[in-house]
Amino acid sequence: MYKATTSFTTKNYEVRKNQLLEDDFTSQDEINEFLEIGYIEVYVPSQEVDTTDATSEAGDIVTGKTAYARGQKLTGTFTGIVPTGTKNITENGTVDVSEFANANVNVAGAGGKNTQAIIGMYVTTKTSYTRSGLKIRVNKTGTYTIKWVSQRMSTSGTSGTAIYVNNTQRGSNFENTWGITYYKDNVQNANPAPEWSYNEMNNVSLTENDEVEVYSRSNTNGNWTYTYALVIEEE
Repeated sequence: MYKATTSFTTKNYEVRKNQLLEDDFTSQDEINEFLEIGYIEVYVPSQEVDTTDATSEAGDIVTGKTAYARGQKLTGTFTGIVPTGTKNITENGTVDVSEFANANVNVAGAGGKNTQAIIGMYVTTKTSYTRSGLKIRVNKTGTYTIKWVSQRMSTSGTSGTAIYVNNTQRGSNFENTWGITYYKDNVQNANPAPEWSYNEMNNVSLTENDEVEVYSRSNTNGNWTYTYALVIEEE
C-alpha cells in the first residue's frame, strides 16, 4: 500500500494528499516513478492492539519512558530498583545489596573463627523465664563463648537471664544484682541507676543450625528487665 505525500493529477488519476493507494493502483513503472519524485511513499498500516487488560502503572515504567495501556498514555515515574529476596554474605569485601530486601551476614573472623551477633531490645515484667526474641542460628559447628547484655529496673528482688539452646536451658541462671549509682552533672541522682549486666558463658558446644536464645525474667515486684544484645564467638 502507498500513501500520497502531496496532491497530484496524471492522465488517468487525480490524487489527494494523504490518500491511500492500493499496491496495484497503476503500473509498477509508474509507481516507481511516483516514488522517485516523492509523490507517494510506502505505507504500512498500523495494527490495532487491545490494551484494556494491561497491568502496568506509571510506577512500573522507568522515568522518561512512555507506554500505552487501557486506552491512555502512561509516563514513567519509576526511578530505582525494587529490592527482593535475601543476599547471603559469607566473605569480607564490598557487596552490592541494592537489589535485595535483606542481607544475611555470616563472615568468619580472623583465623577462620566464627562470630555472630544480634542487637535489639526486649522488655519483660514476667517473673518466669520467657523468650526474649534475641536469637542466633549457628552457622558453624564448634565451641563457643556466649556473651549478652541485660539490665534491670528495680533495687529489690531478683531478676535475671539464662541461655537456651533449641529451647533447652544451658548452664545456670544469671541473676542481676544492684550496685551502680547514677550521677548527673556530678550530683548523685535520687534514684539509683538501673543495673547493667555483662554476662558470659564459656566452652559451649554448638552444632550448625542450633538456635541460641536469651531468656529473661523480672523480679517478684513486676519491674522491668531489659535484654539488649547477644553474641556467640568461636573459641
